[in-house]
Amino acid sequence: MQQIGTFTSKRWGQVRVHRATYGKADGPLAISLTTDEGEPLATLSVNLYKPECSHDSRELPAGCFYVKTWGGNERLADEALASGMFKARTDLPSGASGYVWAPVWELVTAAAAPEPAPEPTGLRGYIDITGADLVKLVKEAYALSSPQGMGTLHFKPGSLDDDQAKAIVEARGGVAMDYVKGRAVKLSVVTHEGRQYIPNWWFDHSAEQLRDLLRAIGMEAKAEEVVTG
Repeated sequence: MQQIGTFTSKRWGQVRVHRATYGKADGPLAISLTTDEGEPLATLSVNLYKPECSHDSRELPAGCFYVKTWGGNERLADEALASGMFKARTDLPSGASGYVWAPVWELVTAAAAPEPAPEPTGLRGYIDITGADLVKLVKEAYALSSPQGMGTLHFKPGSLDDDQAKAIVEARGGVAMDYVKGRAVKLSVVTHEGRQYIPNWWFDHSAEQLRDLLRAIGMEAKAEEVVTG
């Protein structure tokens, strides 16, 4: 993951903007936001994929991504766009995922200035899960999540089997789960320099749920890296 700039938020002060990719080094563009102290704030991008979604992030032009403007992202997204680091690509259609629509933005900062050097290995605010079974991660994350909001209309009881979880990983080229069968999973794996990371906090989940997830995928030693509160 690479810091590419900052902008000012009325609530959070200085916000750092980071870029990475979903799933693998040449995967779709992933944009995340952290506080000036390096603590995760939000994932600004969302990874869409067919056939579950109307459009596919892998088909976007270089430097473009679908934007998550819901689920608590509304104000941060407005402030990010106003910063001038991004421009709305109104010439490209929004993508639908369930009951929400994601517009397309283009990252413009990288074209205006060279990217800074990569951050040191061991990303602050993230947990290294390199080597984890992503199929098991998907299954366990789904099991630990609950339906929320309009997702209750799409909720389907039961667990994910291996084939369903594998299909999610393969469709996204990695792990980028938002709402799955109505459950608000909201978990993504980002790739940086060949290693895989998840945030050290889990949006709309408790710290103990994230610890349970790490234990379930055989990474109990990583549980102490989870942020509490």
